[in-house]
Amino acid sequence: MAEAPVVVNHERLADFIVAVLEALKMSPKNARLAADLMVRTDLRGVDSHGIGMLPKYVEWTHLGFIDPSAEPTVARDDLATGLVDGQKGLGHPASVMAMELAIAKAATFGMGIVAVRNSNHFGACANYSMMALNRGMIGLAFTNSPFVAMAPTFGRKPMMGTNPISVAAPASHREPYVLDMATTTVAVGSSALPCAGTSPSPRAGDSTSTRVPPRMPGRSSPRASSRPSGAAGSSAATRATGSACSWISSPAFSEAPSTVMSSTARDSARRS
Repeated sequence: MAEAPVVVNHERLADFIVAVLEALKMSPKNARLAADLMVRTDLRGVDSHGIGMLPKYVEWTHLGFIDPSAEPTVARDDLATGLVDGQKGLGHPASVMAMELAIAKAATFGMGIVAVRNSNHFGACANYSMMALNRGMIGLAFTNSPFVAMAPTFGRKPMMGTNPISVAAPASHREPYVLDMATTTVAVGSSALPCAGTSPSPRAGDSTSTRVPPRMPGRSSPRASSRPSGAAGSSAATRATGSACSWISSPAFSEAPSTVMSSTARDSARRS
């Protein structure tokens, strides 16, 4: 018989994440920022990119991939463009800094584009594109993934990352338009959830001939390649699943910049 789910108040959950990150020597400010974004992601229903990533952040810190005490800095600031250096820290603080800078630039120049280098996993891509909505702007966030998970169309061998994309646009009196997707039919983070026993794995997103079996405690899930979004044989259901969240599973980001961009969208909002 399955165990009953444990329900935790979101504020207590955020406090727990803060305590863990501070124990890893992250500053209270950055720990609170990252915890709030992780909990907000869970509250939005993107279970693969919230507190579920915390064990990985701890693991990558112990392996030396993440420096929790790092403070992001602005490495370059040129009119409508900029560059933020994450200093090898967790990706959330650097990405928020970059998006805030991009929004400020968009307010002045009509568009702001800021890249991030030397960063790490930053959670759900939509957390950053949606920051532009309160300013009546269109927000875009992109990142590459050094984790090779996607096979080319009609291929079986993974050769590319899932490289998530997020776009958020205001819609006047309607709900804003928000897209957050991997470039595969199913995001790698979503496919990890069935390994935890939360839901069945979509068959069409896997280019192997059999379904991925549940992961046993203490064992990693089997390696499988994902199809690119829109590939032949992909169903509408799996494409919708892939649009739910983004994923970067490797902590090696020294040569893997993220880019966040904001542009003014007042005219677009009026037309909606």
